Amino acid sequence: MIPQYVMIITEPSLIEKEALLRYINNSDKMVGITTLFAYGDIAKLPKSCKTIIQSDDSRTGYYIKNKNANKFIPFTLDSLDVNHIHLFASKLSQLPIKRDSRSLGIVDRISFLQMYRAANVNDLNIENHWDNNNSAKSLSAPVGVMAGGEVFSLDIH
Repeated sequence: MIPQYVMIITEPSLIEKEALLRYINNSDKMVGITTLFAYGDIAKLPKSCKTIIQSDDSRTGYYIKNKNANKFIPFTLDSLDVNHIHLFASKLSQLPIKRDSRSLGIVDRISFLQMYRAANVNDLNIENHWDNNNSAKSLSAPVGVMAGGEVFSLDIH
């Protein structure tokens, strides 16, 4: 059983460049992430949203996309003590956050030697690569570096 994480996102610009976005917006993949988009404007919600909750001065309830003839289903909100909310937020803020290396920025420039993780031309070991690689199987060559320092290769074979 995979752990289940609940993410509450209140501003689209906070996640638009995050590597995690591909999992947040794809509800078909079972990766243990449930996302609540609290944008206040239905037009900002991702198209992948399946359930839309409305809670304002006029009414409280939800819609399930393409179910129940898209009818509004009312419900009553639970009441919460503000002190409990502050205590929960305080405890939650103490949890450590690990950043995925893929979400780190992309470098502006990288040299040929840096891409091959070599200090000089001798470190490239060109003769060994020439003798051991089979061009009939692959013509893969690194062309750049993605976020997190992962080498991106192009195979024209």
